[in-house]
Amino acid sequence: MSRLVKLWWLQPGWLFALVVGLTMSAAGFQSDAAYRLYRTAKYLGTEHLVIAGLAIACFVLGTAVGERTASRRPVESPPHNLVRTWFRVATGLTIFGYVVWFALAVRQGLSLAALFEFFSLSNEAANFDLTEQVFQRIPGITTCTQFGPAAVLLGGWLWLHGDRSVRWPVLTIMGLGAFRALFTSERLALVELVVPLAILGLRGLVLGQVWRPEVRWSLRLAPLAGLLALGVFFGGFEYFRSWRTYQTSFDSFPQFVVWRISGYYTTSHNNGALGLAQHGQWPLPHSTLRNLWEFPGVEGSPLAYTKLTGVDPAAVHGEMLARYANPELNNEGGLFQPLFDFGLAGGLAFWGLYGFFAGRAYRGYMTGSFAGLVFYPLVLLSILEVPRLLYLCYTRAFPTLVLLLLVSWLVSRAAPRSHPSAPELADEPVGAPC
Repeated sequence: MSRLVKLWWLQPGWLFALVVGLTMSAAGFQSDAAYRLYRTAKYLGTEHLVIAGLAIACFVLGTAVGERTASRRPVESPPHNLVRTWFRVATGLTIFGYVVWFALAVRQGLSLAALFEFFSLSNEAANFDLTEQVFQRIPGITTCTQFGPAAVLLGGWLWLHGDRSVRWPVLTIMGLGAFRALFTSERLALVELVVPLAILGLRGLVLGQVWRPEVRWSLRLAPLAGLLALGVFFGGFEYFRSWRTYQTSFDSFPQFVVWRISGYYTTSHNNGALGLAQHGQWPLPHSTLRNLWEFPGVEGSPLAYTKLTGVDPAAVHGEMLARYANPELNNEGGLFQPLFDFGLAGGLAFWGLYGFFAGRAYRGYMTGSFAGLVFYPLVLLSILEVPRLLYLCYTRAFPTLVLLLLVSWLVSRAAPRSHPSAPELADEPVGAPC
């Protein structure tokens, strides 16, 4: 038996082609009648399938170039005390954000009775009341909760290097993320913790190890198990989110889950196609620079996007859905967002550049560099989210990206290069199992 060196679905080019190809095919070939079940018309046409194919080709090409041009130098051995210090900073900021958020929620009427009422399927307003009227945000303060992914990734790195003291802080953050996902209808708050940590764990605990043939095959087919896990995860939260509204319209809960989850992905691509037809390119790049335009303080300043351009993209999107589609299924669709900013040629170039950086991050992940280990899990998550949104361009990802960039820079300055932080996984000969 040989070591398991790599898994095909961890490679960003393969993953992007799989995720975008499958979801776009499902969206493109779905009938008009099927879209009407989601209370929207079908706007996807052959030209959108061609654009998707070109985007996949550009991303795959960029990934190949990124992998081949990435540094092959020996990986650094980060000082554990440095990483531990920033783990504590990220954890403290995350907990602070949640404490303030919960304190504000209690002030707005949060109580045990309100939480128990949430579980009553007869009360359709419970979910709305908690999300819109109780769990309100303070920009710049409750945003601290978004240091959670950084804390979990730094904690995961420390755990893989023998530091067991991170267990309870990481579990606490995961528990808070689960609470937020359930009671504020924000599943991504838990997904952005679980998925990156799992990808980091795969590199540290699975890759490079010797496994029996049946285990190797199971790991290669993990995307199939991932689809099942997605259904279970999505259905579990949707049971308390929208099943209370639709339970009289379906013969069974599993039937509802399949219908609902497929709608999230197909209507996201469809909304993107609708946006291309209705408003076309923005006056200034917005979707890919959302972190800049939504940074605390910018929206109310003379540099606000609406003041510079006279256009409010969020309002335009909402009005478009209200008039032509279904405001309940309001995901913008990440695949076409770069085209809104840069046009067709620029949008395809964006995906090529995105693939380039994804390829370099993947190479760092495989060689065991600190930056690769903490950044590539977020890149992989962003690829999984492309059918719905541009995750790394959203404000929620900004705190984690900034903190991890800072820590990676400090590590590169402080770490000696004599001892690797994780063993490099050399590529296997052509034809070897992976």
